[in-house]
Amino acid sequence: MSDLSFPSAFESRQTLPFYRQFNERLDGHAPYSPNETILVDLRDTLDRQGHPGQPCYWLLMARLAEMALFCAGNYAACGEITAAGDLMINPRHTLVHMKGAMRPIVKKRHGRLSAQLEIEQPIAGGVIDWCKRNVLAQVVEPALLPDLEARLAKSGFLSEDYLQSFRMRMRQVADAMRFAMVAGDRIPAGDVGELSCGVDAGHAHRMGCEVVRTCNDPTYQSTFLVFHGFPEASAVAMAETMFRPLTA
Repeated sequence: MSDLSFPSAFESRQTLPFYRQFNERLDGHAPYSPNETILVDLRDTLDRQGHPGQPCYWLLMARLAEMALFCAGNYAACGEITAAGDLMINPRHTLVHMKGAMRPIVKKRHGRLSAQLEIEQPIAGGVIDWCKRNVLAQVVEPALLPDLEARLAKSGFLSEDYLQSFRMRMRQVADAMRFAMVAGDRIPAGDVGELSCGVDAGHAHRMGCEVVRTCNDPTYQSTFLVFHGFPEASAVAMAETMFRPLTA
């Protein structure tokens, strides 16, 4: 639930310049230039300097999620399954705990765990059965898109209609990845028409516009957001609190 106390409103006033600058920074990246490294850095910057009790924070987090989804969709459409999988599925940091080992090892992001552990064949019962009995994988940091989707879902700020739309488009990208893996070399280089997953940059652009409107008018209530527990006319009261001169 959102906190409309004076300290929260004051913090919102203090962070408005950052939200405007961050939104403009996203304008400079959208829609084609971001990659995973850039998107993770942007997410971490928003975490450090934003405030999760404020609507603009979640509009910007959703805009980042849209940019990441668009990026994954482009990768899938071009048959770049590893790059798309890194955004959609592959955890960014996984620890592997081995029975009898003093400390865990960091799993290489790409490649077979059996190859990394140098497990020799044959093993009684097979490698998978052996790993079940001797290895525990701990996901320290998930892939970027599942992480962003979980944040948005848990925030309580994003509308259910928007969350369902986002999840549906994630499934479309996953379907395009599966199609590309099955098609393999049968798709000519550069011919991505059949792989199109229907994900475009429109949502990311609209989120940016919503950030601008929210920064300029705190009474504005974005259709992407829900406002749990707000009393009637609370947006007006919030605006008055945020912009009241400090000397008043």
